[in-house]
Amino acid sequence: MPAGGGVAPHGHPLLDLVQRDALADEPARLATRARLRTLVHEHGVTVLSAHDPWEPARRTPALGPNRTEP
Repeated sequence: MPAGGGVAPHGHPLLDLVQRDALADEPARLATRARLRTLVHEHGVTVLSAHDPWEPARRTPALGPNRTEP
């Protein structure tokens, strides 16, 4: 369990397989993931998934699911 008592993030098992097969530079991927985690934990940055078009709306209640502008 991560610090703060939250739920540890995890991906779909099949997506993990696809990502590993498409992986070109694992050390660079792992370094980027570590930098993102540092930004989140030490600087309070919010990281959004570029693959989830609805995530920004979920994180911005004022917009709601049907609006795309403030």
